Amino acid sequence: MSNILKLVEFRFIILLTIFVFSNSQIAYSQSYCTGSGGGDEYISNVTISTIDNTSSYDASGYHDYTSLSTDVNKGAYYPIEITNGNNYSGDKIGCWIDWNNDNDFEDAGETVSISYSGGLGTATIHIPTDAVTANVRMRVRVVYTSTLSPCGTTTYGEVEDYTINITDNTEPEIQVKNGSTDINVSDTVSISGYTSLGSYKDITFTIYNRGNIDLTIGTVSENSDQYSITQQPASTLSPNNSTEFVLRFQPTSEGEKITTIQFDNNDNDENPFDFKVTMKGGVPAVVDWTYMLYLYEDGTGLDGAEDINEWEVNGSVDGYVNYILLYDSDNDSKDGIYYVEKDPNGDNSTIVSQIVSDELGKNPNMNDWHTLRDFMIWTKEHYPAHHYGLTVWDHGSGIFKSQQTKDIAKGCVGDMKLWEMDNALNEFTSSIGRKIDVVGFDVCLLGQIETVYQLKEYTDYVIASEKTEPGDGWDYENGFTELNSNPNLSASQLATNIVDAYITSYSSDVTQAATSTSALESDLIPAVNVFSTQLINNLYEYKTQIKSARDNAWNSSYNTTHKDLGDFALNIKNTASLPQGLKDAAQDVLNAISTAVIAEGHIGNAGATGLKVWMTEYFDSEGSSKSLYMDSLIFSQTNWDEYLVNYQNPQPQNPEGGTAQTNSGAICQGSSTSITLSDYTGNIQWQQSDSYSGTYVNVTGGSGANSKTYTTPELFDTTYYRAALSQTGYETVYSTIDTVNVLLAPIGGTANATTDVFCSHGSTVITLTSYSGNIQWQQLSPTTDDTYVDVIDGSGANTDTYTSPDLTFTKHFRALLTNPENGCQNYSNVVTIKINQPPVGGTAFTNDTLICNGETSLI
Repeated sequence: MSNILKLVEFRFIILLTIFVFSNSQIAYSQSYCTGSGGGDEYISNVTISTIDNTSSYDASGYHDYTSLSTDVNKGAYYPIEITNGNNYSGDKIGCWIDWNNDNDFEDAGETVSISYSGGLGTATIHIPTDAVTANVRMRVRVVYTSTLSPCGTTTYGEVEDYTINITDNTEPEIQVKNGSTDINVSDTVSISGYTSLGSYKDITFTIYNRGNIDLTIGTVSENSDQYSITQQPASTLSPNNSTEFVLRFQPTSEGEKITTIQFDNNDNDENPFDFKVTMKGGVPAVVDWTYMLYLYEDGTGLDGAEDINEWEVNGSVDGYVNYILLYDSDNDSKDGIYYVEKDPNGDNSTIVSQIVSDELGKNPNMNDWHTLRDFMIWTKEHYPAHHYGLTVWDHGSGIFKSQQTKDIAKGCVGDMKLWEMDNALNEFTSSIGRKIDVVGFDVCLLGQIETVYQLKEYTDYVIASEKTEPGDGWDYENGFTELNSNPNLSASQLATNIVDAYITSYSSDVTQAATSTSALESDLIPAVNVFSTQLINNLYEYKTQIKSARDNAWNSSYNTTHKDLGDFALNIKNTASLPQGLKDAAQDVLNAISTAVIAEGHIGNAGATGLKVWMTEYFDSEGSSKSLYMDSLIFSQTNWDEYLVNYQNPQPQNPEGGTAQTNSGAICQGSSTSITLSDYTGNIQWQQSDSYSGTYVNVTGGSGANSKTYTTPELFDTTYYRAALSQTGYETVYSTIDTVNVLLAPIGGTANATTDVFCSHGSTVITLTSYSGNIQWQQLSPTTDDTYVDVIDGSGANTDTYTSPDLTFTKHFRALLTNPENGCQNYSNVVTIKINQPPVGGTAFTNDTLICNGETSLI
């Protein structure tokens, strides 16, 4: 800190030397008190009259911008905006102007009263009529919690100095605005969106008098038959007042329509005041994708601009992909709906995208689901698409704020609750006639099965994190890169890309997942319902083991009563002492999660599988949380809340027999089948009998004798099966009886060949005896080791005597027998016809054609 102070002092010494020997018009004797700050607080923009200065963080805590000046008139009014570049709760902004040029800010009226909200300080400065006619100093400052003073050093904050040139001109000063947008002479104002033929849209323009005498305004005119002026402004406007005029656009043909607005006034610098307006008639083109971001930064301490900058790396693709966001910024002047444009300079701190609409106003109420609905409907009307995505952006708090808070005092985005958010989604999906493709939560702790279930009617995929998210949130660059290059990208792949990019962008302690709502309904919820029932049935006897599985299931360090559903099911499955039926139900939940959760990633957080579930131990004591869980969160439609009730106060459960049903009503002799039990409670023991009304005994052979699915051994006679269901303290009950009909298989018979060994090649006759059924001769496929195919050569392929073709290599044959009455099949033995290859005679020769008696030769 001492080095920073020395730097500030040295800077003033140098400036003093320059001013003494300079002919500059701006000549202060440098006796102004010094001011500086530190930390990470800084001023990012100051706007007053012609000064519009954007700056970045400076560790010194001071910026000298006295070289920047603007003219102001005595008696006139000038709005000022001072933007906090790193807004925190407790920050303050101050402004001082040395009206009498006596080198201090201590005189009456030299402190400007700043209204500060959401990172933006605003005021309308009335230039005193008795101010000196000279260049005077203006000082602005941001501090954290400290007392606002123009002088001194603060631990956190920044000071900036500017020059104000006070003139004594007596004149009006006109300012024209459309919403928050300033309009200058000769500007072109482009109004976003389309107006359908046969309808109209009214645009309001506001005229301000920033001068010190009355402003006179002539009749406003326009020069296009597509437009008309429906309301004229007041003819006379006193200082620091405003008036409005209304332009109506009523197109008769499609396309862009231009008109020139013009009116006379007595501000000589801007008379006449003229500018162009462009609007579009017809309906907008329907693109492949429109992705919406509901970005609630105001007052959160988070940096939404950083994520906008990430999105601008790719930007929208004209005619294919629209990125649209509603930005509630710390700086209210930046609030509005943006069309995200590509930044040619890549990822940086400058937002190049423009506000295309401020219809939702400055400082929109992001806590209200109506605001979300209005944003989505506006987007649909102006940027229609075949596919829609939506992400909400904020802190988030899960379905309940914390384990210490019994009331829900915070929502999924701002104070908006899940059951309020679905109102907005309901109205939007009704308007487009289909579900939203992807709904994402760039917030904390919403990765719950309750979240996905709440939104199942309105979206195909839900993206959310089980854990708190780091402040940087999603990776908006890499998560959407493939969509920009392939607008036909499926919703599932986009959701997967967003999850993968998020996980890749961090090095530790994160979770993220995407879940299919259709698989949730078809697979996961049925499995959870059975699992819940099994838990209820076994709580009375096995509460200790179930509690251990619950307590050891993974959870975030926040909302610790919300446990990972998959990890809980895995713990149940791996607890050896629990009944097999409960463990089977847990495995079914795990299988369903692997189907429903299409993308999941975590760094650290072993045990996270993508979805948490509320698992309080004291459900009946949870007050309003229980009421909201039952009445507002529709997850109470499942059996899970019944499990929560029984967990707190387990009761013995009367077993229910359920229904036993085989996967195939009849099988052939020598085959096996599976029998599944449904709608049961209690512990399972499968039993069998050789007659429907006979004596049933526990099954022998097969697998799964104590599971809900039993696989029989190979059966050769019709057999009858049932499940015996038991529960401690209750009599055993039985399921329905399932009959496994065993059909007669044909007799395979015996196959013999007249000759089964040949030298070089040969044909043989194979005869089948002692068989029944229809014959189809087969041979082993030459391309596999164990597959037989029907013969295509030779003769008698469907008779008991088969004549092979001329064989040149070893082959294996068998007969396939089919019972024509029931389709059951059997096989004969395999006959191998071996072909031995004859020896090759070769050629003998010698190099000696003639030798003498007694000599040798090599042959």
